[in-house]
Formats: sequence, C-alpha cells, structure tokens
Amino acid sequence: MDASQWLTSFSLSFRSCQRRNREQVRWHEDLLHHAEQHFEGVCEVMESIFLDQSNE
Repeated sequence: MDASQWLTSFSLSFRSCQRRNREQVRWHEDLLHHAEQHFEGVCEVMESIFLDQSNE
C-alpha cells in the first residue's frame, strides 16, 4: 500500500466515523427530548397532586 492509498483509506474511515457520530448525536437528541417531555408530564402530575392535597 502506498501513501496515497493509505491516505484514501484513512479519509474513508474518518467519514464513516463522522457519519456514525452524527447518528449518535441524533439518537441522544431524541432521547433528551423524550426525557424532557416525560419530566414535564411528571411535574404536571405532581403539581396537580399537591394542589389537590392543599385544597382538602
């Protein structure tokens, strides 16, 4: 393998790594969005429970 082939193989693996990283970032963004929605829902339920208890 000469230097140009080695550089080409390195750049292809680098692109593959970049693509994999972008996919992981998207997955983490989706997971974070889901967690935020769940947390908001939990907060609303807890607030409702506390308000109900304070009104009793």
